[in-house]
Amino acid sequence: MTDILILALDLLFAEGGGLTDKDEDGLSRNFEEEIGTNPNSNDSDNDLLTDGDEVLKYKTDPLKKIRMMICLVIMMK
Repeated sequence: MTDILILALDLLFAEGGGLTDKDEDGLSRNFEEEIGTNPNSNDSDNDLLTDGDEVLKYKTDPLKKIRMMICLVIMMK
């Protein structure tokens, strides 16, 4: 049983594993695949906000660009 658990953890945390965050945006590869963002790009919609910030901090859609004026207002808060 222990060997199976160790193998499972190795697979999750290995390069490209489901809990890794290759693009360093704060979202795991599994979560990014679940919500449809690109796990290799920290800003899937190229709006200058990381996917992680959009999901976790600003509660915006990381797949839809938001207008820069709105970004500036949010960032100034």
